[in-house]
Amino acid sequence: MPIPTRFPAAALAALLLALLVLAGCGDSGGDTTSSSAEPTSATSTDSESTAASTSATGDTTEQPTLDPHIAAEQAITEFLTSPDAESACAGLSPPLLSKTYGDLAGCRNGRPPESLAKSVDISDIEVDGEQVTATATPTGGAYDGTEIDFTVAVHGNLALIAGIDADVPVGP
Repeated sequence: MPIPTRFPAAALAALLLALLVLAGCGDSGGDTTSSSAEPTSATSTDSESTAASTSATGDTTEQPTLDPHIAAEQAITEFLTSPDAESACAGLSPPLLSKTYGDLAGCRNGRPPESLAKSVDISDIEVDGEQVTATATPTGGAYDGTEIDFTVAVHGNLALIAGIDADVPVGP
C-alpha cells in the first residue's frame, strides 16, 4: 500500500508539538529505553558523531541540528534492525504508526526478534529540504533482500519515518 510521499508542514508542526509535550512527561531519572533528546539512534558508527551539528540561537543555548542524509540513514537502520522496540517505534510519525500498527503497543508486538534485519544497505538517498527519500534493502529478518522505499521527515533535531512502501506479501 503506497504511503503519500509529501509530509504536510501542518502535520509536521503538529507532530513536533506532540513530541515536545510527550518528551517532558514521565522522566523519573531512572534507566529508560528511549531518549527524547535523540529520537533516532542507529547502531553505533563513526558517522554518528557527524549526525548533529550545532547552531547558535543568539543566546548561550545551542540546539543540535541533524544532517538530513545521516538522520534518515539512522532512522531507517534503527527501525529495521533495533531490538529496542520502544525506540524503533518512536521513530515513526504518529500518522504512519497509526496506519501501520494501530498504536504503540501494536508496533511493539509487531517486532519479534526473528523479524529484525541483521544489517541494512541504504541507497538512492535524495534530500529535498526537510524530506528525505531512500531505498533500504535489509539482510536477514522478515524482509530479507526486499527493497523498501522510505520517506523520512527531518526537522531540526527530529527525524521521523513518514512513509514506508514495499512489495511484500502479507498473511499466510
